[in-house]
Amino acid sequence: GSEMCIRDRRSPAARRRRRRARARGCAGWTPEVPTGARVEAGSAEFLALEAIGMQHVGQTGFVLVAGGLGERLGYNGIKIALPMDLVSGKSFMQWYAEYILAFQARACRADRAIPLAIMTSDDTHERTASFLREHDFFGLREQQVTLMKQEKVPALVDNAARFARADGSFLLETKPHGHGDVHHLLLSSGIAQSWAKAGVKWLAFFQDTNALAFRAMACLLGVSAKHKLEYNSLTVPRTPGEAVGGIVRLKRADGAEMTVNVEYNQLDPLLRATVSAEGDVADGASGNSPYPGNINVLALELAPYIKVLESTGGQMPEFVNPKYKDGAKEAFAKPTRIECMMQDYPRLLAPGARVGFTQLDRWIAFSPAKNNANDAAKKAAAGGPPESASSCEADMYSANARLLAKAGAPILRSPARPRATRRPTPTVRARSRALARAPQASMSRVAPRCGRWASRSCSRRKSTCARRSRPRGQSCSRRSRAARSARARPSSSTAT
Repeated sequence: GSEMCIRDRRSPAARRRRRRARARGCAGWTPEVPTGARVEAGSAEFLALEAIGMQHVGQTGFVLVAGGLGERLGYNGIKIALPMDLVSGKSFMQWYAEYILAFQARACRADRAIPLAIMTSDDTHERTASFLREHDFFGLREQQVTLMKQEKVPALVDNAARFARADGSFLLETKPHGHGDVHHLLLSSGIAQSWAKAGVKWLAFFQDTNALAFRAMACLLGVSAKHKLEYNSLTVPRTPGEAVGGIVRLKRADGAEMTVNVEYNQLDPLLRATVSAEGDVADGASGNSPYPGNINVLALELAPYIKVLESTGGQMPEFVNPKYKDGAKEAFAKPTRIECMMQDYPRLLAPGARVGFTQLDRWIAFSPAKNNANDAAKKAAAGGPPESASSCEADMYSANARLLAKAGAPILRSPARPRATRRPTPTVRARSRALARAPQASMSRVAPRCGRWASRSCSRRKSTCARRSRPRGQSCSRRSRAARSARARPSSSTAT
């Protein structure tokens, strides 16, 4: 990215406008609902596609994009080291490694290993390498795991593409270039070519904290193999306006077309400008947007992929997304990076390339851990998925239960608790009130209210019961009489 900027000295704002113009249809593109495979999890079609995918999983190389830290989660370490759940304590990396080993045991010969490439960054490379060595690569052979480090690019300060200086020095301030670098790294490192020579036919890209992706991986590969797709995106149903890119078929008057991801903040203006003034709205049947949500889990056919990389250098379309300092919109509020995205790969393909998508229900394919608790609560309050560590764990348990139920296993669900039991208990309320009235009293000196008043079966009301809190040793007369009667009454076994 920096070489292109230095050589051409083009305005990044102009590149940004041209890219948005292509997305909005200003250059002659018109959006349509794309054609793809919409599969119900657990259905006969799903099982058939899984069976096809399992025939090809032994010829698949996996690519993990793990260049970011868990800062949005409030975590300073590498995200693949996070525990996926608190029951097993497995990290995301262990989960992925065990899945790959399971695929390998099911679909490969004993002398063949499924390769894994991990894209890292300056922030994560050393920690990722140490984490893998510390855990003996989680059962994977060391030679089947390859790390490829992404470099940073200079940050920009204004529309004239002037570079930012680090702390006022003569060093350039640099920032990550985006996960679109994964394509260039697979080419420049020779990984793609060496995998092809070893018999790999498919590539499967996945993200660092979406454990459910592997639940859907065999189905995704099955759709790619059945329909001979060069590029296949795993998608989920998407609500209108949701902050997830949508898969769209773009058509031009000369007959050219492409199926690509359009970011959510561009999709609605694009539809308003070309299709309908209502923009991104739900369809009548499902209540979801007709444009499925991209989750950056991809399946690509390796042979045509290498040809495209060799002809383009694996350079994805670049853009900047700055926040401006003032209304003049010339200088940026803070140094901004040049970015590229891995899902823009279809823009490099020639006309007629076989591009599609596979849509599955969200519960079996997508629940990432990327938001801290406060941000997750705000998203949940707004009606969206929280996408936090706790919701990711809960969704995994739920998916496991649903899959077992679909397989015929009886699933016992806890009955809903009465509303009263979800409130603070009578004991807690009584002690709190007693301490408020007498702060000098010890907590151990406060006894609970009587059980009949707590269960609301007592005829006395809160305003008339004088024994809601009392020193230990004093008890409600109603409870005392009931206790004496119970002791005096013979048990059923004694009577018999």
